[in-house]
Amino acid sequence: MEEIFSIVWKYTHKFDKKRLQSFTKQKLDFLSAELERKAVKSENQKIRFRFLSVLSEEHHGNAKRACMRLVLKFISDYVANNIINVLPGHQANIRSLKEDGWNVIGYCRKSDLPQTENFTNILQHMVDNHYRRSLVEKVFVSPSSNAGSSFSERDLQPQNEAFDQLQNVHGNTKDMLQYITNNANICIVSSDFVGLSTNVVDLKEFICND
Repeated sequence: MEEIFSIVWKYTHKFDKKRLQSFTKQKLDFLSAELERKAVKSENQKIRFRFLSVLSEEHHGNAKRACMRLVLKFISDYVANNIINVLPGHQANIRSLKEDGWNVIGYCRKSDLPQTENFTNILQHMVDNHYRRSLVEKVFVSPSSNAGSSFSERDLQPQNEAFDQLQNVHGNTKDMLQYITNNANICIVSSDFVGLSTNVVDLKEFICND
């Protein structure tokens, strides 16, 4: 019964203020069916079972649409809840790290591909998001490096013009590595795992050495 209640509770608000005991008192046909026992042949045991009424095939279309509406509502509620709660929770964690003495910095990376007209705007948007959403103190940018490349191989060539146009940037990957070497308790914020590195071996060495 508890399992049935947990499933029903996800898809309706009717039982939000009710407990399992109240749910069991609901007049549901399948709950009012009497239990019967059936002996299993060749085995010295009996199994309890209930008769279950199922929807006739002619009504399946309506049932499917009703179920789809419930599923879509559940998904929309889940997404809306994430939109509302994820960012405040993330920022609360960042503030807690700062209170504990951690230096929070951001890192942006763009792949080594031909640059588009809005290349600089995209990078600047990434930088601004780090300051606005992740409350970082500094942002370092690698404008032309692949996710699988090691940190020591990034940004070895002179920076391009797009990099010089960026605002509120404190350097490239080499500058970030130097900053980490000279400071303790560093927390790096990146947009996602790919935004930092997909080279697991190099990432482990980076964490252990720096």
